[in-house]
Amino acid sequence: MRLAILAGVAVICASAAYGQVQIGRGNFEPAAPQQTPEDCHMPETAAREFVENLYAAQAALKARDGAGALGAAALARPHARSGSQLSAVTQLEVAAYHALRDEAALVEKLEAGIAEACMPGAVRKNYQQILDKVRAGGTAWPTP
Repeated sequence: MRLAILAGVAVICASAAYGQVQIGRGNFEPAAPQQTPEDCHMPETAAREFVENLYAAQAALKARDGAGALGAAALARPHARSGSQLSAVTQLEVAAYHALRDEAALVEKLEAGIAEACMPGAVRKNYQQILDKVRAGGTAWPTP
């Protein structure tokens, strides 16, 4: 009996319709498919130079070295093979400018990130909120 239940759950999880239904007010409506440009899909492999420089940028950010992170991100950008990899580099650059507290460069990079087709929706929303706050006369940094 347990095996039959597990098999049923596996079939439901594997079906194409799983997660594609929204429940609203007692009726079921199919969710709108997400349209992503073809180059937003990550390739099976990334260039070695891309990975090494991406990790170096992440390590520099962890060490609070914004300038080092920007340098490593700049070295990773030419080796990106997809839009997703480019958006990863942009996210690191935004974080680096934030760490450096360079508001002018941060605003420019936030605008570029929002315009990228492959930027994840949640990240784009966060960038827009920061940008709106700065444009309203606030600051991109939390106040203590």
